[in-house]
Amino acid sequence: MSNKPNKIFVPSVQVLYLIFLCALWAIPVWPRGLWWLSDLIVILPVWVLFIPPALSFLMSIRSKDMKGIVINIICCAVIFFGIMGYNIILPDMAQPSATAPFSLKVITANMGNVTNLDDFFRMVAQEDPDVIVFQEFSPELQEPLDSGFMGSGWDIKIEHGLALASRLKIRSMDLNERPPFGAGRGRMATYELETPVGLVYILDVHLGTLREGVEAVMERSFDAIKEMQRVTDQQENQSLIAASVACDLKPLIVAGDFNMPESSPIFRAYWSKYGDAFDEKGAGFGFTKHTRWYGVRIDRIVHDRNWRALEARVGPDIGSDHSPVIARLVFTGKAVPLADPQKTAPNAGGKVAAMVPLAQMETSGTFPDWDLERFSMISFGYIIPQGATVAMGVKTAWGDWICLGGTGTDQCPAATMVPDKTVFINDGMRHAVKINVRSGVQGVLPMVKLLTGYQFFGSGKLSASNPLVIDHLKIFARDGKLNNSMEAK
Repeated sequence: MSNKPNKIFVPSVQVLYLIFLCALWAIPVWPRGLWWLSDLIVILPVWVLFIPPALSFLMSIRSKDMKGIVINIICCAVIFFGIMGYNIILPDMAQPSATAPFSLKVITANMGNVTNLDDFFRMVAQEDPDVIVFQEFSPELQEPLDSGFMGSGWDIKIEHGLALASRLKIRSMDLNERPPFGAGRGRMATYELETPVGLVYILDVHLGTLREGVEAVMERSFDAIKEMQRVTDQQENQSLIAASVACDLKPLIVAGDFNMPESSPIFRAYWSKYGDAFDEKGAGFGFTKHTRWYGVRIDRIVHDRNWRALEARVGPDIGSDHSPVIARLVFTGKAVPLADPQKTAPNAGGKVAAMVPLAQMETSGTFPDWDLERFSMISFGYIIPQGATVAMGVKTAWGDWICLGGTGTDQCPAATMVPDKTVFINDGMRHAVKINVRSGVQGVLPMVKLLTGYQFFGSGKLSASNPLVIDHLKIFARDGKLNNSMEAK
């Protein structure tokens, strides 16, 4: 009789522990209010989770408890594959191309703590990459990098800790220094490469670290939770900005130090729509950052649908506190001939910026706080002259433009078009339209909650005698209640 309570208690604890592990496995979908906690958990030494099921497994074997053995094996599998992210290479089901496809071999390397480039150049000689993306590139390394690549046909751009070395011509580099980026808070740069399939975009990201928040927790600071929330918000805001830039760049490769593992809910919200080269073709845990107690994969190479990974792995030690990531990506998109850069406007998407903001009444409005969760709809009447081109965009709190619609294929300059755009009719007749702004904006940037204004853009046959007419513009809740308190400034 004395063993009967144990036969009930032990299996119950095992099942509860499995439920607990499944909850940790589900961290990427935790609610936003718990993101600070999830970010703290995913960078801790999660291997300690093996200790309870390992001890319980031995006890189950000793007592010949098959049910306990199975539960503990499942617990270990959840930790190993689900929480720690051990990756298995699956067979490639893609059909081989009849012609030799264009591919790029890319290396991303955080150069923190690197004092000389001997190990780095040994890696380059062995791997023979086409593009190398750098983060934390100190000024002291510029001269040895230039000397090492001198005469070998490499094009190099270096600015404020970010750098790109490419065998292909770098047409331009755009360093983003808007808040929340800046010194000590991460960096981001966009590069245009001239390739045989047209312009290819490389986005070099170094997102902010959670170190200050983690240290506050470790020191049991009174404000530890607030500090974790602060650094988590900073990392989310940086991801929002970087993802909004990435949306309008195609074909795109994003490489760098994300400072978050794949299990981070921030990564899932902003980056999971991109293919991860290591997930596709890497084997093992792929840890790129090691401490005395554990490893974590925070450096990565991701890509849009115009690419497919052929190989991926973690590179050798080059003297940094990060390991490089190496991947070969094959181009699967549609080749576009290179345009004359003199005829192309210098905006993020490479589009000609013929559309200009319109200034007449009701074609623009700014707001201190446009809450999309409360006031998601906009409606208005319009008359667009025949042959004129018009588009409408809204502005996020970080200054990014999201285009809601336009005439034909027209869109706002330097903006990202929503997936389901609204088409305006330019026939000189009056039309009315109602747009779900929240659905459109969050289809591009899922976590955006606030806007600061709207703007109509136009070109072509618009003039003082042939104007765009906008009337009865209303911003309101989905239930029909008007936002009377939100007036344009």
